[in-house]
Amino acid sequence: MKNLMIAGLGALLLLSACQKNNDIAPDPAKVSMTITSPLPGQVFRSGDTVRLKAMVRYPGQLHGYELMLTDSLSGIVVHDLAQHVHADSFDIEDQWICAASGPSVIRLSLIASIDHDGDQARQDFSFTVNPH
Repeated sequence: MKNLMIAGLGALLLLSACQKNNDIAPDPAKVSMTITSPLPGQVFRSGDTVRLKAMVRYPGQLHGYELMLTDSLSGIVVHDLAQHVHADSFDIEDQWICAASGPSVIRLSLIASIDHDGDQARQDFSFTVNPH
């Protein structure tokens, strides 16, 4: 019985930790996402290191993000960074090494999760990777 009470208390604490810290209604239009690297349309060569840098801001608490790189031709996700972050702002820094045997168009998708109900803001653009 004692273990059950401790488990129940732990679950309650976990759920309350994922609740918003204010009463702001979810509004994807208020999420500010600035991707500083790479830039839309930028061209890389196979073997280059692509620095992934972005800033995400919101007037309330966000619940995380996902940064995906997808090969537009094959639909294969070549890089995926997802974090469960509770903050009103955060910076993202990561890197990806290009590997392409032929010309590739890579779609970058940054998705900010506003809450656990599926409210999100999204920014997408493409850049190119040439084999040599």
